[in-house]
Amino acid sequence: MQALWHGGLGTTSVDALQSAIGIGRSSLYNAFGSKAELVRLAIDSYTQRTVAALDAAFDDRDLQQTVERLLLDAATTNNDGQGCLLLNGLVELHDNDAQTLDAVRDGLRDIARLLVRKAEASGAAVRDPAAFAAKFIAAIAGVRAVQRAALPEALARQVAREFAALVVAG
Repeated sequence: MQALWHGGLGTTSVDALQSAIGIGRSSLYNAFGSKAELVRLAIDSYTQRTVAALDAAFDDRDLQQTVERLLLDAATTNNDGQGCLLLNGLVELHDNDAQTLDAVRDGLRDIARLLVRKAEASGAAVRDPAAFAAKFIAAIAGVRAVQRAALPEALARQVAREFAALVVAG
């Protein structure tokens, strides 16, 4: 997963993957069947970890404060500058690799479903939980772009707080 995150879902070579895993080419194909299947497994693993982390972040916490904290984290640390594997893949792949792009979209849908559930369960006045989920994903992408652009951290924090207010406002 780290090799794909660093090199890109569509552009990381089989050689790079086998080096990262520490196995030979034939062993990689015997274990995973294909590069596409290995990429799908990495996307699924990343999605499961992200859903679990988001689930824990929102659990029994104020919706506004949680959204703001998550956006501030994305605007400042941004997964140690790596961003989100799914959002990176969405930008990188365009329509070049339909199978991997479908896996990325499935991952984002899983995250959106969790966000909808958290919005509905929050007790906050979220008029449209589906719109909340879409705005949250868009806000993450936006603040990560601000962070990657190396804009001043104070500005990134301001943008994150303003996006958080917009996401929760409905």
